[in-house]
Formats: sequence, structure tokens, C-alpha cells
Amino acid sequence: WKEQRKTIEELRKQISDLSIQSVVSNDKEIVSEFIEGLDDKAILELGEKALGSKKEKTLIIVSNANVLIMCGEKSRQNAKELLQKILKQVKGNGGGNEKIARGKIEDLEKLKEVLKKF
Repeated sequence: WKEQRKTIEELRKQISDLSIQSVVSNDKEIVSEFIEGLDDKAILELGEKALGSKKEKTLIIVSNANVLIMCGEKSRQNAKELLQKILKQVKGNGGGNEKIARGKIEDLEKLKEVLKKF
């Protein structure tokens, strides 16, 4: 079990690192990433690492039914307002502040369609 857990953690880190590269190389102001199997802590760590060098970006990370929106220091977006816009179109709930917001959604396919508009 310990060996499997260690392998799983290493694979999650690799996925996280690839997602960070995707965010950093993306020219859009709002970047969304769908990553399966991450818990809340891992999602938050991923967001913090990804925004470390891209302070003007806003990142939307979705893992399972969890949505995390993080705005960099220089972002012109409001995380709480973005989450509310998304939740109006997709069943779910959540909250936060202007820099970070979290929510849970019920319809992942609908969320994918909504995020294509950003």
C-alpha cells in the first residue's frame, strides 16, 4: 500500500507540473484546466504554483465536482463573481472572495460547455 500511495503521489505531481506548464504557456487571461483525481489541497497547491509567475492570469481548476478559481495579484477578474456567473449556468454552490473562490457542481459536461465561453 505504501508503495502504491507513493507512486500515485508521484503521478499526481507529474500531472500537476504538466498543468502548470499549460497555464504558463497559455496566452489567454482566463485559463481553465480539468484534472481528475486531485483533492482540495492539491488543487490549491497547483493554483498557487501556476499563478506564481503569471500574476495577471485567472485560473479555473476543475477536479471531479470541485471548482477552484484563483486570480493572480494583477488579474482584472474577480474570482467570486466568476464563480457566481458559472454557478448560474451550472447547478452547484460555492463562494469566496475576489482572489479565490471554490464551488461544487453537479453537471460536469455542462460546466465544460460554459467554460468554453471564457
